[in-house]
Amino acid sequence: MGVDAVNGSAAIDHEPWWEEIVGDLVEILLDLGETACARRTLDFYCAAQRERRWRVGTSVELRCRGMLRAVDGDLGGALGILEAAIAGHEEDDRWSVELGRALLVRGGLLRLLGHTWQARADLKRALALFTRNGAASWRAAALRALVGTVSAEPEPWASVTSGRVLPALTGGHWTDREIAARLQVSLLVVQREMGGPPLGMPLAGSF
Repeated sequence: MGVDAVNGSAAIDHEPWWEEIVGDLVEILLDLGETACARRTLDFYCAAQRERRWRVGTSVELRCRGMLRAVDGDLGGALGILEAAIAGHEEDDRWSVELGRALLVRGGLLRLLGHTWQARADLKRALALFTRNGAASWRAAALRALVGTVSAEPEPWASVTSGRVLPALTGGHWTDREIAARLQVSLLVVQREMGGPPLGMPLAGSF
């Protein structure tokens, strides 16, 4: 991947808030196949938030926990966690990008479980939220996920390889371009501001 892709502002919709930084980092690590590192990262920063001025946030933590559970192969358990993540938004945060991301994950999971109509409802709602908030790259991911619901129905509860799970949950959002741009922000900010341990992962310039 070239330097232009790393430095291009188009790959990031906006400068992320703290809650987004940790959530993005966990998703990126999962996309890179670093499941154990993703889990350690989430655990560390969720524990550290109690002593720091910034917080990861319950909804972000639940979304990430749900994704980790799904990548581990427990799709039913993941669905229950995501239900809780979405329920936490219903009263005070009904129009946020974070709610859209939780709906995108649940919609992808429902698709994997064979519940196509329910998946479409979540994905359409996620699309509307991303559009409303001007989150262009996430809007594109929701559109890709919706297109995926047009294909043949998968067998409910059929075996799903781990390599297929995360793209289904994020609509293929984490391209090399997105990973490079977000890592450039996320790793440096997280480690500088929170004093976190080195993650042993490549920085954006390595892509």
